[in-house]
Order: sequence, then structure tokens, then C-alpha cells
Amino acid sequence: MALIDRTRLAVRAMCGAGHGGAVINLASWAGLYPLAASPVYSAAKAGVVSFTRSLASLAGDSGIRVSAICPELVDTPLGVAMGQKVMAAQEIAALRAAQSVLTPEDVAEWVVRLAEDDGRTGAILQLTKAEGGTYIE
Repeated sequence: MALIDRTRLAVRAMCGAGHGGAVINLASWAGLYPLAASPVYSAAKAGVVSFTRSLASLAGDSGIRVSAICPELVDTPLGVAMGQKVMAAQEIAALRAAQSVLTPEDVAEWVVRLAEDDGRTGAILQLTKAEGGTYIE
């Protein structure tokens, strides 16, 4: 099921419940900064960022906040595979050893923070291991 369909179902359910809510879309650093090694992935994630910003008006109409999180390299099979397109395997191993790669738990922690932040709608949160979460205007 496509992102648009999932978001529409979530918004419909929240509207039916009548008390607002939060939708957090998962984008990527590649959606903020071009990734020459994987231009299709980068374009798709940029689309998620733009889609999220386009839905910011839902907050005023229904109290539903739509935001996105854009993590850098995450230690998952997909994240490592993407990382290997731009780095050697030993560089990724060195980043892991230095604890410079985000874990899925790091991302989950920031998703919860973003979902609980009532003041953020249409927000784009850039997430890095070194700097934590930074909102992108």
C-alpha cells in the first residue's frame, strides 16, 4: 500500500474519532540532500518530504499533525546496503564501531518525540547520531 493511501486511511480514522492525532512519515537524509549513488531513492524520499509539508494544513482543519523524520544512515539491512553504495564496507564497520550509525531505537525515540510535540505540523526532522534531531525549515 502506498504512502498516500496509508496516510489517507490514518487521517480518515483520526477524523472519525474526532480528536486529532499525528502521522509521522519516514523519509531520509537522501530526501534532503541529493544522493548521486541512488537518485531514484533520493527522489522518492524528497517526495515524502514535500508530501508531508503539503499536508500541514490538516492541523487547522482537524487537529491532525503530519510530520516526517529524515534519519541519516541507520543500522538496518536497507540502510547498510544504501551506505555501501557510497562507502566501503570497512568504512561502515568503522562507523558502527565508533557508534556513529543510528540504531532503529534511536529513530523510534525521535518518532515518539515528534508525535508528542503538539506544536509541530508539517515539520521535517533531520536526525543524525552526532547532533540528534534538528528541524528543517
